Amino acid sequence: MNKQDFQPLPYPQTPASARAYFHQHGINRSEWARYFGIDQQAISDHLRGRLKGTWGKSHEVAVLLGLKPNPNSPQQAAA
Repeated sequence: MNKQDFQPLPYPQTPASARAYFHQHGINRSEWARYFGIDQQAISDHLRGRLKGTWGKSHEVAVLLGLKPNPNSPQQAAA
């Protein structure tokens, strides 16, 4: 997959479904993290349930992983 093809994961996801999404689409999590400028360890921590994405960078990571709705998206805000 080319870097231009990287997108945030569709909402809603669970940590298990997000892991499966990466696996099914052949996406390398480290490359995906670099593309979005986030720490790969933060992705692992979210997918393991260690981080909840309550605020700050953690919240941004949770939104990119599809674990939380994007507050700036009118479609997801209405849901």
